[in-house]
Amino acid sequence: MVNNNLELRENLLVSQVKEREAELLLMQAQINPHFLYNTLDSIYCKAIIEEEDQIAEMVENLSRMFRLSLSKGKRVVPVRDEIDHITSYMNIQNLRFNNRFLLSLDIPEKMKDMQMLKFILQPFVENAMYHGLEPKVGIGHIKVSAKIKKPYLIFKIEDDGVGMKD
Repeated sequence: MVNNNLELRENLLVSQVKEREAELLLMQAQINPHFLYNTLDSIYCKAIIEEEDQIAEMVENLSRMFRLSLSKGKRVVPVRDEIDHITSYMNIQNLRFNNRFLLSLDIPEKMKDMQMLKFILQPFVENAMYHGLEPKVGIGHIKVSAKIKKPYLIFKIEDDGVGMKD
């Protein structure tokens, strides 16, 4: 019985140490985003003071993207947030590529408050831009459209880029 009690105490102690470690990791994870927000805000303010409007706009869009990436730890977000993420991403790319890319959205209003997994659409938009539009001469267009086909949300990403082989 004494051995059993000692073993239980040891298990309790190990459990308490693990709990404290988890709390510390959680606090560190919360500090890092806060630090990044403050840093981005400082860069944004400096860009405004120096009248570097493009840099300020880039930082503002990056900050919006980062805010969505955190989403308070949620894996699902409203469609409107995912669309904001895509829009911010395209704004940054257009600053980089001198407004070569047009983004059009055809998303039914009733879908915008529905939930979806976050960061599903942006990689497809990024691939359309890099593999379709970037090699193209001149202006390129990406269209994101959506519809509801219960129980699914259907998204379609199209570009008028260089195309690819079958």
